[in-house]
Amino acid sequence: MRLPFFSRQPSLGLYALSLLLFMAASSAPTPLYRLYQSMWSFPVVTLTLIFAAYILSLLLSLLCFGSWSDHVGRRRMVTLALLLESAAMALFLLAHGEYWLIAARLLQGFATGLAMAAMSAALMDINPQRGATLNSLMPLTGMGLGALGCGLLARYAPQPTQLIFALLLAAFLLQALRTWRAADTVEAEPGAQLSLLPAITLPRRLWLPMACSVLPNMASWALGGFFLSLMPSVLRQLTPDNYTLLGGVTTALLTGCGVLSISLARNWNGLRTLQTSAAGLVLGSVVLLLGLEQDNVLILLLGSAVAGLGFGLGFLGALRIMVPRVHAHERAGFMAALYILSYCANAIPAVIAGYAVQHYGLHLTSLTFVAGILAVALFSLLLLRLQRALVACPAGS
Repeated sequence: MRLPFFSRQPSLGLYALSLLLFMAASSAPTPLYRLYQSMWSFPVVTLTLIFAAYILSLLLSLLCFGSWSDHVGRRRMVTLALLLESAAMALFLLAHGEYWLIAARLLQGFATGLAMAAMSAALMDINPQRGATLNSLMPLTGMGLGALGCGLLARYAPQPTQLIFALLLAAFLLQALRTWRAADTVEAEPGAQLSLLPAITLPRRLWLPMACSVLPNMASWALGGFFLSLMPSVLRQLTPDNYTLLGGVTTALLTGCGVLSISLARNWNGLRTLQTSAAGLVLGSVVLLLGLEQDNVLILLLGSAVAGLGFGLGFLGALRIMVPRVHAHERAGFMAALYILSYCANAIPAVIAGYAVQHYGLHLTSLTFVAGILAVALFSLLLLRLQRALVACPAGS
């Protein structure tokens, strides 16, 4: 008797769940960092190093293996990534020092980079339209569930630094078994060895539309970097007794409102989606700046929700514009390029901010970080309005 849960037929649900789990695992450690720091007495700069280890490993993995599933198939790639992610969860589970956390994040980043482009391409192999929506929806849902779930467990459950990783370990092992049993979604292409050379495999014809559509998405990911790197420290200063829970709540508000906006925009075209994303990020950044300046948690929560309305639409808008232009055997390479740009926007400002805190303080660094996001969102909104005006303008007028 065959159980539907272990079907041989690849499905949107199979890869969407794996994508959700990877993103939940990526944000799960965030509410715990200050607990780890209290337990092991390492300096604040170590938190930046742990964050950077994850991102650098992920980017290296995307550069070297991002398009590999176009050549060896999605199933093998995702199964290997799920097993490596399981090993990373085991390292978190056994951790008893900051070097364990760095090792776990290095392995986790490599596994996530290995999986992201392959899972995203598999979703579009099965259904390009719904796959684009799920590629935007699952990361936000996963990040929110990971941060909020870990925050709740850290606050109310026993073994706060272990329980979440035990649950994730079991889930990843189960998904590895399900993925290995399923059929592949694409025929293997030649050139697997050459595809391992570090490169962004984006065809030249896609460069211009990619450049025109990526700015709101990069502003969104930079905002996510702020919430995962500096926001826990901001909340710890404002509410020392509840910062682990509130760290999960703010991230969940950001991503939850992003999920809501994606649901509302499911029938919009790419240009309208990107314009709404930029507008939401502008308004949300202004509210966040007000909350930071006044040291007001309620305003920060409101800003998280408002910014979230634009946060989810940047990635979806970029996909809406780009996916019709991408051939089937280019999907993993395209998704790898999009994720590389996204994670650079997520990581580089956060790493710089982590070091800036040492010299300029948390308050000024946080204000500058969010002000930078506001500037990029405003610039992208102006470009998109100009682009829309040019499209609407009759030739020769």
